[in-house]
Amino acid sequence: MKNANIFVAIFSCGMAVVSFFLMRTHKLSVKSFLVWIMLWFSMVFFSLYPDALIFFMRLADMENRIYFLFIVTTVVIFIILFSLFVSSREKDKLLHRLTQEIALLNYRLGKIQKGQYLLNESSREPDNSKKVARNEEEKDA
Repeated sequence: MKNANIFVAIFSCGMAVVSFFLMRTHKLSVKSFLVWIMLWFSMVFFSLYPDALIFFMRLADMENRIYFLFIVTTVVIFIILFSLFVSSREKDKLLHRLTQEIALLNYRLGKIQKGQYLLNESSREPDNSKKVARNEEEKDA
């Protein structure tokens, strides 16, 4: 076994432990944790048993291990990139909605502070002062 394989196995085990602690501190969701832990353990397995790649290479009808690893790594990177893109869009929509809600709350708070807005709008009586002023102007004319 080569030193590089041992290094990859130790590194992957370390990253699996880091992923576990991130999940325990709620910085990583359970779904993300499962994806990452599968990735780290597959790296450990294939670094300790590199001949196991031959089975998957035959399924993909490839003969060179480096090409196979390059293609698999590229696919994994694209999957991670796509999930980050989707997550970014969800966060963008959430941020937009929260910004709108904060703006509405600030507007209502400003009206409350000026005394122009009641918290319970259903109990608000119609403002007849404008009608009375208009009726008085019509009578004067």
